[in-house]
Amino acid sequence: MEEYAELEVGLYRQQGTVYAVELRFQLPEQYDQGKHEARRGYAEFDAQKLDQLKLDPEEYGRELTRSLFAHPLVSESYDRALTSAGDLPVRLRLYVDPSAADLHNLRWELLRDPRHGSRLLTSERVLFSRFLASTDWAAVQPRSKGRLRALVVVASSPQLNRQRRPGLGASGESGAAGEGGGERLEPLDVEGELARAQASLKGVVLNTLVSRDEPPTRVTLPNLLNSLRRGYDILYLVCHGAFYRSEPKSSLESFLYLEDDEGGVMRVAGQELVDSIRDLRRRPLLVVLASCRSAGEGEQARAGDEGALAALGPRLAEAGVAAVVAMQGDVLMETMARFMPAFFERLTADGEVDLAMATARAAVLGSPDWWMPVLFMRLRNGSIWYEPGFARGEKDYDRWPDLLSSIKQNRCTPVIGFGLTEFLLGPPREIARRWAENQNFPLARRYQDELHQVAQYLAVSQSPSYARDKLIEFLLEEVRRDHGDARQAGAQLNALVSEIGARRRRENEDDAFRVLAGLPLSIYITANADDLLADALAEQGKKPEVVICRWNSYVDTLETVYQRERGFRPTVERPLVYHLFGRLAEPKSLVLTEDDYFDYLMRVNSNDADIPVVVDAAWCANALLFLGFQLDDWDFRVLFRSILNDERREKKRDYRSVAVQLSPGDANLQPGRARRYLEQYFGDAKIGTYWGSAGDFAAELRERRAAAEGGRAG
Repeated sequence: MEEYAELEVGLYRQQGTVYAVELRFQLPEQYDQGKHEARRGYAEFDAQKLDQLKLDPEEYGRELTRSLFAHPLVSESYDRALTSAGDLPVRLRLYVDPSAADLHNLRWELLRDPRHGSRLLTSERVLFSRFLASTDWAAVQPRSKGRLRALVVVASSPQLNRQRRPGLGASGESGAAGEGGGERLEPLDVEGELARAQASLKGVVLNTLVSRDEPPTRVTLPNLLNSLRRGYDILYLVCHGAFYRSEPKSSLESFLYLEDDEGGVMRVAGQELVDSIRDLRRRPLLVVLASCRSAGEGEQARAGDEGALAALGPRLAEAGVAAVVAMQGDVLMETMARFMPAFFERLTADGEVDLAMATARAAVLGSPDWWMPVLFMRLRNGSIWYEPGFARGEKDYDRWPDLLSSIKQNRCTPVIGFGLTEFLLGPPREIARRWAENQNFPLARRYQDELHQVAQYLAVSQSPSYARDKLIEFLLEEVRRDHGDARQAGAQLNALVSEIGARRRRENEDDAFRVLAGLPLSIYITANADDLLADALAEQGKKPEVVICRWNSYVDTLETVYQRERGFRPTVERPLVYHLFGRLAEPKSLVLTEDDYFDYLMRVNSNDADIPVVVDAAWCANALLFLGFQLDDWDFRVLFRSILNDERREKKRDYRSVAVQLSPGDANLQPGRARRYLEQYFGDAKIGTYWGSAGDFAAELRERRAAAEGGRAG
């Protein structure tokens, strides 16, 4: 990925029409010579004057530029930032604070460079987005390249021509709706819109939901949401939109024209769509909202829906959608026919939404409505997909040959984390937030995304057993809701998880547990409480021995293979599965609350946990393979504070190699920084960071083993 300088321009309401303008500039790490202080000035925007210039995009852009850069501190800070960037391209983010939300109505895409008056946002040297914070604190998880899935939706009831969109005057007052005033809505060219979308999304797995009489298909809101629940990365929605007032004194609200079950027109509140998408377990990464018109209505650019669809952009971003492309009005079909293919071609090539936006905008510069498309984004690096693989530049790590050799010699120890089980309920931080809401957790939001902190609150306010029981009860309800087709509807949590895992392994040859179980290894270490790994090993005809770390007095009472068989040593046919933090089958063994983690650390670091000698030795002699962790996960940090404490670290200087799979996320460490972080734990070990999901890694591992062993690896 190319390096970018970053310039963020923040707008905050002061009073009346006056807004504070704050500029923050940052060079890439290797170029940066020190901290850059935020500079603050002020701007005043004359909404009435800008409204009068709507039919003159060039003059509108000049007036908006004069208003934004009028204060000397703003113009000087901008000039200093662009001068410091030099030849580096600039990622320009416009942050509109919620206190200044009305500024989203301005056409920022028409801004000009205040230094020489040229168009600012038609170059790939300046990547522009309207940047928004989100009420959803979850990090954006981009998808693996080649696995993007898109849903194309075209909503156009034949009865649309009976509808009139209300007209909005310069004052923002709405005209009559229905059969009265306002422009008449024409049905969309469904097949034409579908063909344009399919041509634009070449190379992306695509499904459709479009208005049709034969076979009868209706684009209702429930049908749209049911389709989205199947999991799509891109939602491409073409429909008409409008602003309405629900009451004479209420504010204008966005509405979409979808269908009802009989094919009639259904006016759906935009906020209803936003709320429904917010509630999805897996939201689209990119939403494209479009409304087109034919050239026959005149070439002069205008905003027929007055930006009703674009008004949903900030709300969708705040609801957790990574990026939203919307139109500030009805765009010419000819413009869309050039814009969308250019946008998606660049997006599928590079994965950066703001770069794709700049490329597409340049492709339609000759059109009178080139400025209509707008990008709302909550991504700092702009990426919605990644290319999986070991991070480039790690020349001292032999990557796959070294790892495959270690596996073949049974000199590799996998250490697995929660990321391998996200198919059940999602990431642990999302589970923690849902549980916190379920339990009316009263502490600050920043404490709600850690399971151990929510559990600690319940343990103190009620009891440790209450916290444990409530978590298991909550997880059972969540699993039953999300996997209602499981046969064991009345089963307990561990049995239900095992059933769902078995089905997944049957259906997916790249399931991480299935791939790991097929390796010729004798020792596995897991930070997870489920039995999915032991189940997968048993399916391979092996006889796994499960042992739980003896971190509390209850676990001390559990008999293990070491009590039954003195001198037991694990083998490939009879491997050891060592649970670090407890097991669901033994609820009292779970390391759950903050106090549990502290007790665990004290017990393990005092060498009273009776860690099997073979496990202790594996840290020294074997290649280590970490799957399903994030570097800031509580489990990951506690793991190293215990297993790799100072005493053990001094003894362990002969690591062969360490491979760590990290799922890319917008808030994640970058490869170089992650590498330095890991070196603090592993010293001189050969470290390879694999950027991709656990599924990506498992698929590539299976393929490479099969190739290395002549297709025999399972």
